[in-house]
Amino acid sequence: AAGGFSSKFSNCMFDGSVTASGDRVGGICADGDAISNCTVTGDINGNNEVGGICGYSSSGTVTISNCTFSGTVTGSDYSVGGICGDSNGNVNISNCKVTGNINASRFVGGICGDNQGSSSAGGVTACIFDGSVTAGGEAVGGICGYSYGSGISNCTVTGNINGGEKVGGIYGFGSGSAISNCAVTGTINGTNNVGGVTGLTGEISECASFANVSGNVSVGGISGSCSSCINCYATGHVSGESEIGGIVGGPTSSSNANNVTSSYFGGTLSGAGYSYSDGNKRCYIGGINGYDISGANKKCFCLSQSIEGSDDPDVDNIKAFISALYLQDKPGGTSPSYSYPAITDNDDDCFYRADLGDAPGIGYDGEPIAIEPGWQQKFVDIGWDENVWNIPPTDPSSPDYSLSALPTLKNIPADVEQNPKVPGVVDSTPTEEESSEEEKSGDSQNSHPEWGEREIHGGIIHYVNAEGMTSVEISAENTDANGIVWLREESDGTAAWYGVDNSARTFESGSRFYVQWLNTTEHPEAFADIDEEIRQQVEENRGWLFKIGVIAPDGTRYSTLSNPVNVYVQIGDDWDKGDLQGFYVQQGADENVEVSYVEGWPYPEGTDEFGVMQLNHFSPYFIYDKDEAKPQNPATNDECHMFIFLVMSGVLTGVMFITFAKLLSIRRKNGEENYFTNTLI
Repeated sequence: AAGGFSSKFSNCMFDGSVTASGDRVGGICADGDAISNCTVTGDINGNNEVGGICGYSSSGTVTISNCTFSGTVTGSDYSVGGICGDSNGNVNISNCKVTGNINASRFVGGICGDNQGSSSAGGVTACIFDGSVTAGGEAVGGICGYSYGSGISNCTVTGNINGGEKVGGIYGFGSGSAISNCAVTGTINGTNNVGGVTGLTGEISECASFANVSGNVSVGGISGSCSSCINCYATGHVSGESEIGGIVGGPTSSSNANNVTSSYFGGTLSGAGYSYSDGNKRCYIGGINGYDISGANKKCFCLSQSIEGSDDPDVDNIKAFISALYLQDKPGGTSPSYSYPAITDNDDDCFYRADLGDAPGIGYDGEPIAIEPGWQQKFVDIGWDENVWNIPPTDPSSPDYSLSALPTLKNIPADVEQNPKVPGVVDSTPTEEESSEEEKSGDSQNSHPEWGEREIHGGIIHYVNAEGMTSVEISAENTDANGIVWLREESDGTAAWYGVDNSARTFESGSRFYVQWLNTTEHPEAFADIDEEIRQQVEENRGWLFKIGVIAPDGTRYSTLSNPVNVYVQIGDDWDKGDLQGFYVQQGADENVEVSYVEGWPYPEGTDEFGVMQLNHFSPYFIYDKDEAKPQNPATNDECHMFIFLVMSGVLTGVMFITFAKLLSIRRKNGEENYFTNTLI
């Protein structure tokens, strides 16, 4: 056991690092049962039972309060947390805050790795985690990795939670540990039983998740698997292979019930298909409940504008707007054993937005509800508890009325910003003439018809015009937890994601973020601002011009920036980050440009590797080498392909080259081959 300073501690401070090869390692103490008002800044490293404040805590009553940790906690295996690694007893951890990174293999949490005790002592309350939790194994959470017999309430999590099985924004795996009044923002990634609030648990109430959630089987906006979820809502993108739900992915194996009451989902869903033990691929996916055997769904709303199953013809999509019903001849579950017909008469008073389309009719879809002035009255009519919910104004004549406004929770921490909106709904009311024109064009669900045809990728509305330009609107709904606005561009059969960092509010809400590939043959006008020498090189090497930019609502194009902006470019696994180079050339003087390479970066469809460029000049131009046909992005052939970022501010006063080079074999030897045959400067 090792500690920065063994039972009762108060008003202590430690700034530094603690490293031990054994168990029970803490910044203040190795083992303690009463700790208050302590602060640790630094790095804490050990084997098992490692905590930023306390490694292990076990007695009749465990009390840890008003403690703060900032830094990194790393354990080699299990029971690792930002405050306490392992707590056993009548646990009460309250008013603690962790900022930083927590790393181990399993049973890992932002506050406590392994929390076992009695809820009579208070459990974990009013704690805050802001950072990342990373593990390869099971039971991984933003507050607790594993929680038994001790409740969690009034906690908030902001950050990235990554693990294997049983991963959740608040806790990964719980038994007899109810969760209430909690909120999560960020990204949650795992394999099976992954949820915005919990991975696998019993009861959840009055919780909100704004997180993007991704996994394989049993993936939910609130919980991967649970027995009861009441008075909750989720607004992020939820993706997986099968048993994917806007609120709950699937039932717990012990009860086969996943009851959802008075909850709504306002995000998007996508599924890829899972190969079950009978050899068949299926994708169970539901707007509220992803895989329903005997669950009761009552007073729920699916407000998603996109529930997408797999495009693979070998995948059997079993989709429902509310609850994807278990089909006896098409069993789900990673280890299916249930063989009786599903219970089908226990759902009531559930609704889906009418513009979602025709109900699939396989499971329980509920009733359509049109998003029209006054529609929120339905929450009141079916009896949502107004002691729990702030129901938005329902009278369209009210000056505070908003067509897109959604209910918020009264009892989650006050510092949580709640501003949920019905996705894709514009609050402004069109004139009769405008409405008529929309009806004629069939574009009533397209808020920017002048930008092109409407598509949805990763839960984000895209617009693609006749020239192939892809655009998204810069808005709160299209901005992730890291402040990045994402866009997916596809041309010539290849696609990639691009992000622009707007966390500093550089670009005005309502601006247009766009991307377009062009070549010199079809679009010579696009090359007009490039000087003759560069244009000639582009034409000789069959180069492609890649336009990327942002246009303000008033039509002004952003060029020179008041604050540096990061641009993210999706890169494949075969790119070598050691070959990333960047420089800014102006009037013959080279200036280095920072280029970084990040792995496992969250984007709307999961996580991937990205090149990140910090720019002081923003412009619409990228150039990519083209040899006969545009190479795949990322390059996969055995050449030195370069992805080049050409920045222009108004007219060409300088050139920015951000070069991504895959150097497997560079065939250039003392002039025997022109280097620019396969690359473009």
